[in-house]
Amino acid sequence: MKKRLTATILAFVMLMSSWVFAAPYGDADGDGSITAKDASDTLGYVLDGSKLPTVESFRTVLDMDGNGTINSADVAYILQKVLDSTFRAPVETGEVPPYEPPTEGTTAEPETQTFTEPPTENTTAAPVEGVISAPYVMDTNNFETDTYFKKTGDFPPPKDSSAEPRIRMTSGNSLEFKVAEGANVYITAKHASTDTTGTRTLTLSGGAFIKSIGYEMGIPYSEQLYGAGLKAGTYRLTADSHIDVKSIRITFDKLEITETTTAAFEVPSEITTTGSKVEVRDFSQLKSAVSGKSKDIYIMNDIDCSEALKLTEKNANVNVIGVVQPDGTIPSLDFTTLRNKVTSTTTGITISGTGYSFENIIVEKAPDCGIRVKNKASDPAGNCFFKNCIFRYNNNSGISMTDRTHDVTFIAVDSYRNGDIVQKCGDDADGFSPKLGCGENIYFYNCRAWENSDDGWDSYEDSSKGGYVGKIYYIECLAWNNGNPNVFTGEYDYLNGFPLDKDLLYVEQILKEDPDFETKYNNKQASPWPRVTITLFGNKTRTYEQLLSNLWGGNPNGFKFGSAKTPESSYRYIENCIAFDHANNAHQTPGKGYDQNGGAARFDIVNGLSFDNAQNYWMDSMTALSQKGTALSFGGGQADAKKNLGITTPSESEQQTLRNAVHKYRDEIYDCVYNDKTPGIKLCPVFN
Repeated sequence: MKKRLTATILAFVMLMSSWVFAAPYGDADGDGSITAKDASDTLGYVLDGSKLPTVESFRTVLDMDGNGTINSADVAYILQKVLDSTFRAPVETGEVPPYEPPTEGTTAEPETQTFTEPPTENTTAAPVEGVISAPYVMDTNNFETDTYFKKTGDFPPPKDSSAEPRIRMTSGNSLEFKVAEGANVYITAKHASTDTTGTRTLTLSGGAFIKSIGYEMGIPYSEQLYGAGLKAGTYRLTADSHIDVKSIRITFDKLEITETTTAAFEVPSEITTTGSKVEVRDFSQLKSAVSGKSKDIYIMNDIDCSEALKLTEKNANVNVIGVVQPDGTIPSLDFTTLRNKVTSTTTGITISGTGYSFENIIVEKAPDCGIRVKNKASDPAGNCFFKNCIFRYNNNSGISMTDRTHDVTFIAVDSYRNGDIVQKCGDDADGFSPKLGCGENIYFYNCRAWENSDDGWDSYEDSSKGGYVGKIYYIECLAWNNGNPNVFTGEYDYLNGFPLDKDLLYVEQILKEDPDFETKYNNKQASPWPRVTITLFGNKTRTYEQLLSNLWGGNPNGFKFGSAKTPESSYRYIENCIAFDHANNAHQTPGKGYDQNGGAARFDIVNGLSFDNAQNYWMDSMTALSQKGTALSFGGGQADAKKNLGITTPSESEQQTLRNAVHKYRDEIYDCVYNDKTPGIKLCPVFN
């Protein structure tokens, strides 16, 4: 799959000749406030440089970074003020002093805006007042003297004049520099030794951004792109061991970067509609519609599903599409009626055919898995597509794939609070379950699994099922707080200040026994937490004490990549994935962010972040085919098992920045799904 990263340099400078000095920073029309009109007026001036005002008060108030010129960085700051009234530019926060205009009587020449090709990497004109805001190269010719350049530790120049110029990075020093909005940072470096083996890692970090690249011994200098379209701020360069840096090149040109994964199959990105439209508004219509082939079934509203659905056609070419409502919500296929009447576990939707797609649909409260894709007899199921869907409150995994299922794609799918708490005390309900003989090419892009009773993702293998779990791709995916029994009693929400989740089975029972409980909950009068017994499937029961005892079987893991029966022929691709907040469960199984579970699968990894888990990485029996970027780890209660993986621990300040960025993202996801809206494709802004 291809991703496109575009770093766009915004350009606009402002004002009318009648503008007065009393206006606030960024006020192009002098009306005392920063509005969209200021941005609009300014853009007009930028496109025609001859119209730039020449009054010095204009330059003083619009020079947001205090460097004496009005440029693209100032434009970015002004736009931020338009979008966020609380934002303050560097001159407003005191980070840099404001620009001081020339003394009275000095006439400044009009500033002319021209757009030319970026200078070559030999451009070394010094930046102004510590901020790099134009193409520039840092190297041994200028790093000792430039005021923008801050260094820690010792950087002796080469004693041998014949030695190649370089900056020697070690674990005891670092380099810092400030860049304006939209900077692209290229670094030319190499492993500093020719008589040792292994990889040495050079890391660039700043704000929520962090990227590392490994350099192998014996490889010549190479220039690598570390960041494209970076946010304005201070960036820090560090190394884990001796690395020679020849130059740090900064440009502000617009970059278009295409990254390809190693996926060996064609990954769809959109549903291909058939043109045969069927609108459904109740379960009878839905049941009839899914029985055929080659049609687009539009779900117009929430549907009460009183029976299980079985999709059996080969090459069905059937698309089930939820119609987004005016308030942004998407329709639900709610299996509560079925759950409350059956006496045994029953999957909501079983797909034993091929060629089914789902988009903008919630599947919830099934007596077993929400959806199960599973072959029928000797015919493998698969070739299915899910986009912008939500699986929740099902009594087993949100969605399961087993028995040679193949070629299933998930894009922007959320699976949360699925739990088999009555029948198995949390032992088996994952967010996503491509396991038990599931076949090749299961692809997850920007999917999220959280607060399920077992794992976020589980690829547990059992050879008795036939086949084996083959290739699975995890790209831009997140997993958090899975395997936590307190989630399913509702007590986790109470202790953490979240609203009462009335869709949990346990909370449903509390409300039946105490109709005033919601009021008590909202008034913080729900302690001690109510002890009730929940009943399902006629006679199966579970108590509060059982859920919080060592009977609890849920595994607090984010990404589980296999089991002891997973062979080396299995493959996992991991890119820009994040796992956090997996603690020990009731019987003290360490919660893991990335968990091999005894498996021996091969894997490629491009960036990973795992923090605040009982153990962040346990992958030492797996074989790393390649590692790019950085595997970040911090806040773990147990040392990482990192035999085949290079792991980096950020500084304490970087840890908190990363933690804050991820938690903010998590809360934004909560706001969507708890209001029946799909977040869609929403990347966590940690990896560039």
